[in-house]
Amino acid sequence: MGFGPPFAAYYFGGFWQLFNAAQLTTSIRVLNNILNHAARIRVKTTSRLNRSFNALEQPAGERGSKAEVDDGSSGIALDLTGESREYVGDGHVWAWYRGTSVGPNPCMSALQAMERVAESLLNAGATPKLIAEYLLNGCENLAIPGMLYGLFARNIEKAGSQLDHFLAEPAVWILEFSRATSEHYGFRASSEGLTHPERRQWTPREVSVWLMTHADEERRAELRGIGEELVANGVRQGLESGRVLNWAANLDESRYQLTKDGGRLYLQVVPPPEAIAAQAESVAQQGQVQTVSHFHRG
Repeated sequence: MGFGPPFAAYYFGGFWQLFNAAQLTTSIRVLNNILNHAARIRVKTTSRLNRSFNALEQPAGERGSKAEVDDGSSGIALDLTGESREYVGDGHVWAWYRGTSVGPNPCMSALQAMERVAESLLNAGATPKLIAEYLLNGCENLAIPGMLYGLFARNIEKAGSQLDHFLAEPAVWILEFSRATSEHYGFRASSEGLTHPERRQWTPREVSVWLMTHADEERRAELRGIGEELVANGVRQGLESGRVLNWAANLDESRYQLTKDGGRLYLQVVPPPEAIAAQAESVAQQGQVQTVSHFHRG
């Protein structure tokens, strides 16, 4: 039994017709104006709900004692163009183009239409850099970066080094692990007619491995540098070191090993000792927390 007709599709709302009739700059301006507004509304709404929930959990005497959250600052800083910019949104906004998250159906339809337009431009010979520059012009939302990453990951043969900007950002890894999981259940936009729809299920790990295994020596050195940048960003942002080192290992040629099992050869990525040690420590700490929690419940 299916879920019935889709709530969002590239041919809904007239966006497909508009984007194919109007000038590209006009189409992108209209799209970003819609998405910028919708992303701010979502962040403002979720921030208000979170404050209400937290207030209910606080003792009556403590309510209102903490500083209010600035609704306008709820975004994610990403360096996708050579300079860090804040893009408003969360994991749901990032995945709007896939129709797998919570958000306005018109925004999802518009993103799905623009993804198809952008792919046609890529197939016609437009460079990934030019496409990214056009779409990020006037973009203050997290939905366009999410769509761009998905476009370049599916068309990885034509993406050049454009994915490097994304892979150097820890937030992208976190957002993409979540989005890829949502591809396995519930509603999702149709990918009929698009290049390599099976790559929708790729995480940054698969993207990194593809790049590494199709790279020459000079390119592998560049990717190792991206991994180092990823680790530095993770440290600066206070993320667990073992977690980020594990991700970065996928961009380091020295961590790749061929193993033989049952007459077959397998390529595996072996995390550095520091990552393994950090993960073991994290597991041990989680075990202690669970033990203490069980003790208190008992």
